[in-house]
Amino acid sequence: MDLNTFHNDLTPGLLLIAKPEMMDPRFIMSVSVVCLHDEEGSMALTLNRPAPMYVDPVTFSLHQEVELGRFPVYLGGPVQMDSLFYLFQSHKEIEDSTEVMPGLYLSSSPAALKILQNNDALDQSKVRFFLGYGGWSYYQLECEISNGSWFTHPGSVEDVFYSPPEDLWLHSLKGIGPDFYHMGRHFLEKLE
Repeated sequence: MDLNTFHNDLTPGLLLIAKPEMMDPRFIMSVSVVCLHDEEGSMALTLNRPAPMYVDPVTFSLHQEVELGRFPVYLGGPVQMDSLFYLFQSHKEIEDSTEVMPGLYLSSSPAALKILQNNDALDQSKVRFFLGYGGWSYYQLECEISNGSWFTHPGSVEDVFYSPPEDLWLHSLKGIGPDFYHMGRHFLEKLE
């Protein structure tokens, strides 16, 4: 099996799993979900980089203490690190949101959060917040995949909300196959 071209069809909902060779500190051992992909480029959110902060979904404000903002925040990527995005589970699309995959939506709108709150759907197991995102210009991500930076694999809502996040990289490699998982374990052992 050619590891560089394992799965190259870029669509929203696809997981980008950093290969062990990925040494970019912003993406080493990261797992991201592609949220948008079109002729203008690609956008993804990194799922396994918790930030030392929390968000209050009612006021849509960030805090350093969990008492003030009960939802943890993740570093979504190096672009627009001052912008807050969120992924949420829903059976239907909500205004100011975009479907990423069936049952999962992307938004940066406080109004959509208010709708979730009014529908009693504002739950940590169904909403995840991100500061910034990973962004690529047209065809740039395809080139990174073909050059060997990323494995790709179909994602699921369960992957997006996987806990604990620090185990998501190995879990995702295992989802591709046992050889990939062993490759990841070997890489981690070399780091120790």
